[in-house]
Amino acid sequence: MEYRFLSKALFFTLSFFYAVTAMAAAEPPISPSVTSQVEIGKHDFNQGRYEDALTAWNIALDKYRSTDDKIGQAKILQYKAEAYLAIGQYYKATSNLEAALALAQASGDEQLAAQVASSLGTAFLLSNRTDEARDLLEKAVAGEQANGRPGSAAVAGNNLGNLLASLGDYDAAIAVYEQAVSDAGKAENSKLAVKGSVNIARALVDSNRNKEALESLEQVTKQAKSLSASHEKAYVLISIGRLYSRIADSSDASDAELEKLANEALNMAADTAQSINDNRALSYAYGYLGELYEKAGRTEEAMLSTHKALHYLQATP
Repeated sequence: MEYRFLSKALFFTLSFFYAVTAMAAAEPPISPSVTSQVEIGKHDFNQGRYEDALTAWNIALDKYRSTDDKIGQAKILQYKAEAYLAIGQYYKATSNLEAALALAQASGDEQLAAQVASSLGTAFLLSNRTDEARDLLEKAVAGEQANGRPGSAAVAGNNLGNLLASLGDYDAAIAVYEQAVSDAGKAENSKLAVKGSVNIARALVDSNRNKEALESLEQVTKQAKSLSASHEKAYVLISIGRLYSRIADSSDASDAELEKLANEALNMAADTAQSINDNRALSYAYGYLGELYEKAGRTEEAMLSTHKALHYLQATP
């Protein structure tokens, strides 16, 4: 009964959203009604209500269009693209980002254009447009570093690392992730740094370097625990739980101990998601707990967790 609710975009979507939220301080002056719709959309997104977020952002987009505010339109289109990525609609995400990039370039805002280009690189990656993705992401990392924007450089670096890992170039991916973690530290963005560290652990697991992966996971679990409750924290903990489970499936180490660590991470993810009313993250956490219990022969607990997962999935708009 392998649980497959987690979409292709899960391991990419968090890094992508940092690119969106990193621009919040640079929002142009806008009317309270537009501000409220933007914030409502962000709130809905953070609780996994992606369709509701799209509704709110479409209202804001219409208002920006009515005043021919190119920067505002570009930012809303980037927000919308994140929601489309989260629900697996890669074509719509790409279309929104291409439109956002044209608007950002027309506005003359080079920083915004660079950030949208980085996001577009991620959308290209998820759409299997690998060459285009690599070109955009490499340029984004170099450009953001050269212009003294380490936070944006870390976002692009995490996504470039994801691309390299997807191509099986794990050593190169790890090197890029390590630089992304360093850039996130310079930007004082602990959530983004933790995401980069989880990516390093995943690359180590994917390349069968389980001993190094376990050392990495021990450190990143401590870092994740220290984060405040958030959408990002819940998904990071889900990733950690999944990685411990994968190592347990392929390792000579104590399966019982690794399964315990996986269980703890997934339960922490569920608790975090519960505290912020994120039903989608709750669905993922309980679904993977069900899978973990099933592999351990704990049939009754597996069924209970899976039923919870389905309940929260059905409660997600």
